[in-house]
Amino acid sequence: MRSSLRGLPVQLFLFTILPLTALMAAVAFGGLGLHQRAMRQMVAERDERAARAAAAALEEQLRGRAAVVENLALHAAHVPPATALADSAAFHDQFLALAIVNAGGEVVAAEGAETGDWRLEIGELSPAETEFLLRNSVSTGSPRLLVVAPTDGGGAVVGALDPAALAREVLGRVVLPGDHSAAYLVAPDGALLYQAGEMAADHETPIQQHPGVAEALRGESGATFLGSDEDHVISFTPVRPVGWALVMEEDWREMTDPLLRRTELAPFVLLPVLAVALAGLWFGARQIVRPLQE
Repeated sequence: MRSSLRGLPVQLFLFTILPLTALMAAVAFGGLGLHQRAMRQMVAERDERAARAAAAALEEQLRGRAAVVENLALHAAHVPPATALADSAAFHDQFLALAIVNAGGEVVAAEGAETGDWRLEIGELSPAETEFLLRNSVSTGSPRLLVVAPTDGGGAVVGALDPAALAREVLGRVVLPGDHSAAYLVAPDGALLYQAGEMAADHETPIQQHPGVAEALRGESGATFLGSDEDHVISFTPVRPVGWALVMEEDWREMTDPLLRRTELAPFVLLPVLAVALAGLWFGARQIVRPLQE
């Protein structure tokens, strides 16, 4: 009897308290893992929708600029080039420059701040339909997007855009300072056209090796995770008229509600429970078992 009572506290701990604590810890941490995966997936789905919406907004802006150039090309078939440009003055602020090129490759009329910076080849400006051409500015080296529409006489109307300014106008509504997020706009040749956000930084490796870039350049949309704890959500989608890749990245923990993040502390409630159980076991052993043993 004495030997049995002497082993009672150990038996209570080994066969009652310890298994129950382990079971509660497994349930708590398992629930926490499921909760984190659900939150991460929720942020990923939201980011994928946001990336697609931003790409759709960029595509709409590009289609609008293309429509202006096409209408100018139709108008230039009936009036002198200078008159056609003057009649489209309301749309000049949408372009860095507008120009009308004849069949010989000469600029016959131009308007805008960067008209003198163009180096145009007639072979590139005789499209059968409206095209988007990415070129670098001769003076600044910055990328320029040329929207080219053919005219009836074999020439073309060209509108020059700054892709970084266009992306800033659209993505500035999605990626805000202090968001713990970043956005990248990448050309088909791997050139970084635009980047923004608190997490955006200089890349030691080529930007086309960033997760999601190659997939978006192939025309795919989706989301993936990055980091040792998969704490970064990468959403990607193509900008179809120009074949660009739009990639957005953010820390999903920073995007969730602070009250939801506090639920991650729930498993630590087991610590005081275990402490109370051990204190009760010690009290029982000292106040009950030991007097019975004596």
